[in-house]
Amino acid sequence: MIIELIMFIVGTVIFTFFTINWKDKKKISLEQVQKNAVICGTVISVLQLILLFGDFERILQNVNFSEDSIPKEYKTISSFFMMIFVKLRPILFGVFTKLILQVFVQKKNSSRKEKQEIIEEKLSKNNSKMDFSLLSPREIEIAKLVQKHYKNQQIADELFISTETVKRHLSTIFEKLGIESRKELWEEK
Repeated sequence: MIIELIMFIVGTVIFTFFTINWKDKKKISLEQVQKNAVICGTVISVLQLILLFGDFERILQNVNFSEDSIPKEYKTISSFFMMIFVKLRPILFGVFTKLILQVFVQKKNSSRKEKQEIIEEKLSKNNSKMDFSLLSPREIEIAKLVQKHYKNQQIADELFISTETVKRHLSTIFEKLGIESRKELWEEK
């Protein structure tokens, strides 16, 4: 069982490593780990079942087998089915991992929902002044540079980040402040 558990953990890490979208430099999501855990457990279980049936077939092909040549796991049908169940443990590892991580996924989704509700509530008040308290410290830095009429490349150079990161931050800033363009930030000075 320890070997199965180690194979399961290593397999899940490998599956997760190969499913990361390196172009977008996307962070690993809990949903992705859940999916990979179930896949890994299934693959390990299927491989173990193939080996189990291969052993069973080898025993049946041995026409001159004696009572002593048959492993005790195969002597009764109930013990044979118990062996099949034992070989399905990695699938259970995957399912349990998915269930455990589901708690964290729900917590993460509910906190996102709460943040979105706060943003919507503040935007619905329709204040003439923008509420920069909604922004992270980095987003505030970028917003201030935009107000100074910096272009994306200038902001990236100033803050030592990529222009793609600047674009993502601007998108988030616009969403949080309920605006659609840089011009609205310029007018807010």
